[in-house]
Amino acid sequence: MKITKINKSASRNINYTGVVLSDSILPDGSIVSSSSLLARFEIPHGWTPLASHMTINVGKAAENLLSVIDNPVTLNIIALGKDENAIAVKVETSIPVQSGLPHITLAVNPSNGATPSMSKDIQSWTPVTPFSISGVIKEVTLGDIALTKDQSQNLYDEEKRIEQEKIQKEKDRQDNSPTNIIKSKGMNREEAIEFLRAEVFNKPIPEHVVQGAIEKILKSVGL
Repeated sequence: MKITKINKSASRNINYTGVVLSDSILPDGSIVSSSSLLARFEIPHGWTPLASHMTINVGKAAENLLSVIDNPVTLNIIALGKDENAIAVKVETSIPVQSGLPHITLAVNPSNGATPSMSKDIQSWTPVTPFSISGVIKEVTLGDIALTKDQSQNLYDEEKRIEQEKIQKEKDRQDNSPTNIIKSKGMNREEAIEFLRAEVFNKPIPEHVVQGAIEKILKSVGL
């Protein structure tokens, strides 16, 4: 599947930001297991192979990472870990990983209902002869699609635009509130009552309700 358009809700579908192994990214942007990494280790029969990425953080990239989306990086593999749920390799990297120990999950045990996140619980690690693998920093959607730098920037810009719209709407709402109008125009009590009756309470409303509401507003502006 290939992303051809970013919609307004796409940012909420970003699963993680991470280093996706170079041979895991297909031409259409979809992500598969790294055959070169899996070939180095024995995966138990029946386990689900993963071996596609090192997670930097869950969810969208921090703003300071947007500029390095699509950048190639080198990861150094230094140890192998395994328990009854998962197999993973420990990664040595200068990238600030927020999701715990830098690692790449190689496979999980479906018979235990294991999930990739369980690889963070591995306690036993065995050193291996260090070797390096290449990857690319990416934002990845729930559909296992790696976003390009332009797509990630578009999502960020869209989020900022929506945020600014919300802020402006709230500002406009506050600016147009009866109390703000009364204050900004420096109305006295009589002018305020006339304004409220003409502009705010100009629909059929019981008089005692109107009077009570007017007194409440006047009190809030010190009149």
